[in-house]
Amino acid sequence: MKRLCSIIAAAGWFVLGTAAYAISSTPTTITYLDASGNQRIYSFASGNNSHLVVNYWDGFHWHWADQGLPAGTTAIYSPNAITYLDGSGNQRIYVFATASNSHLVVNYWDGSAWHWADQGVAPGAIGVSGPSAVTYVDGSGNRRIYVFAVATNSPVANSDHLVVNYWDGFAWHWADQGLPAGNTYVFDPSAITYFDGSTQRLYVFAIGDNNHLEVNYWDGAAWHWADQGLPAGMSGIAVPPMAITYMDGAGHQRIYAFCVGSNLHLVVNYWDGFSWHWADQGLPAGASWVAGPNAVTYVDATGNQRIYVFAEGSNNHLVVNYWNGSGWHWADQGLPAGTTALYYPNSITYVDAAGNRRIYAFADANTDHLVVNYWNGFDWAWADQGTL
Repeated sequence: MKRLCSIIAAAGWFVLGTAAYAISSTPTTITYLDASGNQRIYSFASGNNSHLVVNYWDGFHWHWADQGLPAGTTAIYSPNAITYLDGSGNQRIYVFATASNSHLVVNYWDGSAWHWADQGVAPGAIGVSGPSAVTYVDGSGNRRIYVFAVATNSPVANSDHLVVNYWDGFAWHWADQGLPAGNTYVFDPSAITYFDGSTQRLYVFAIGDNNHLEVNYWDGAAWHWADQGLPAGMSGIAVPPMAITYMDGAGHQRIYAFCVGSNLHLVVNYWDGFSWHWADQGLPAGASWVAGPNAVTYVDATGNQRIYVFAEGSNNHLVVNYWNGSGWHWADQGLPAGTTALYYPNSITYVDAAGNRRIYAFADANTDHLVVNYWNGFDWAWADQGTL
């Protein structure tokens, strides 16, 4: 329980020991197709040297790199990575984070080199935290970037708005998204894009100070707030949301926002294509709680669209709640050799050079190493990625 309390209090990042160049945040992982046609994997994290660090697969081998810091800062926190295709056809990488000066900063690959930029803070704010980024194509065909975060809008406690730093295809801007009715702050946003069949939408899930799940959404014409409430019988959301979209077998585009409820179960607020529902996903066998859910969708070899929600179990193992196309199941993925615990999984899907569709769930182990549990198309395996 002490571990769970620290998870909830930290709300998404934590401090490890003093081993040189170990990671000290939840990893944020992307796939990327380079100019030579190699499919890459990049798993970024804060190092315990306070720099941004990355473990990456170049299509042939794994490597570590130290991305350093933006000018005038001494640390970065809570990195969040996306890929983006610019107007010139260059595939870019953007890793947004909060810096020691409380500004939003970004480390980006422009197709030929890495750069740092300081995005500042929203007007009237004194700092931002917890960035969650998405890309989006607007009605005019401009490819945009939206980075949602929580701004501290005054030195007074409990005055934190949702804000967004966005690229409109030409320039960067800030906007204040405000708060849902009846709330004085929100925290831990998780953003997705969603196509409802005719309109490209944006949904940003967060927790309100009423302990409800809240969502700020763009319906194609205007922004709105909605209170998603709580699962039946629960008093609040204990761990931040993680949202995904999913195409079901009937062709309905769904939204799933996974959280941990006050009963310490995995819970989900989902849109079935027509209306919103809550479901309690329970716990894996032998567990008393789960924390840090992170979800991906995956098409298996038989063409079934699956969902995998990785989490930390109370036994300190990696556990997964998965939808196999017809029902939900739990599995205990265990631990890599030589470790006794792992924290904060972050997952992706990836197609390897042989055409095998893989799943990678990166996590931080108690050894201070980055580790990965991966599906190679046939079996699950563990690998120790080491440290920088």
